[in-house]
Amino acid sequence: MDKIGLLPLEEKMVREYLGKLDIKDKGVKITVTPLNIIITERKINYNEEDYDRGMSLTVSKVRRNSTSNLCYIKSTCYIENLIEKENAKKIGYDDVIFLNENRHVTETSCANIFIVKNKEIFTPKIKDGLLAGIIRGQIIKNCKVKEKSITLEELKEAEEVIVTNSLMGVMSISEIDGIKYRNNQIRCMLNEKLKHWEN
Repeated sequence: MDKIGLLPLEEKMVREYLGKLDIKDKGVKITVTPLNIIITERKINYNEEDYDRGMSLTVSKVRRNSTSNLCYIKSTCYIENLIEKENAKKIGYDDVIFLNENRHVTETSCANIFIVKNKEIFTPKIKDGLLAGIIRGQIIKNCKVKEKSITLEELKEAEEVIVTNSLMGVMSISEIDGIKYRNNQIRCMLNEKLKHWEN
């Protein structure tokens, strides 16, 4: 929030306030403006069938600009993400993958990406133009993960592809532009670990 001149939030105060609202099994979004703080809740739409099936992705023709500060700020300015996700759904995919101007993998419209190769876990570097998600941070903190620039070729050759965000947790990718992925061992392992990290 320092980058755009907003006052920092007191985490203790927010937690105490949210505790009084008694919100359970829902996603909570906190929007901070120069004038106020807006708290909204929404249903979590992911179910057991989604995790069993996995998600399908297609590569967007829109490129992320890794030199832009907008890549690194969680804001309400995500109309491009919504448009590209909707375009993906129109052709039968669940979401899109954005590459940056160097054709390196960044993120989906709403999630961070991890790939598995030779049982090693990799994720794109922040400076390639992506948000540092909360679940991404937990996985890096608690597991052996290498941050590196990932090419589209490396993504397609991966043994397993996983996406993460605070609402879905950890989700397997079943297909990227016709390439099928059937391995979900690391996703299952991370899901189990995530339950303990959250407690």
